Amino acid sequence: MELVYQDKYVTRYYYPEYQILAEYWSDTTLKMSDEEFILAEKEFENAFILYKPRKLLSQLQKFQYPITPEIQDWIKETVAKTSVENGVRFKADVFNKTDISNAENFDGLDINQMSVEQLMDDVIETMSMEYKAFDNEEEAMQWLISK
Repeated sequence: MELVYQDKYVTRYYYPEYQILAEYWSDTTLKMSDEEFILAEKEFENAFILYKPRKLLSQLQKFQYPITPEIQDWIKETVAKTSVENGVRFKADVFNKTDISNAENFDGLDINQMSVEQLMDDVIETMSMEYKAFDNEEEAMQWLISK
């Protein structure tokens, strides 16, 4: 495991033996500005180019930042596109169990996690990426390792 990036909002690691890039968001994202979020996402984009991971894990149980429709569009046009262009084919998100009543359609997500779900719906529609939501990081990692 190699530390890729860390700030007060997110920590990212690369697991070379599994080709997994993992990100762990903190609850400090509640106070995150749009500019800070975009900066963190640009660093994510750089990691795709440098490491060329095939798989992504996003630990979102503490994620509090509401992704606006404008920022969702920016992510789709830049970060998501760069991820796929550099080999990402599988993505797992980990949400709180109480926030997922049905992992297939995301009923019960809070507004911040709904913004993530909306973004992933759009990304999956337009790019070659297999996606699954989990309420347990260990299960998410096992799913990614099996791919």
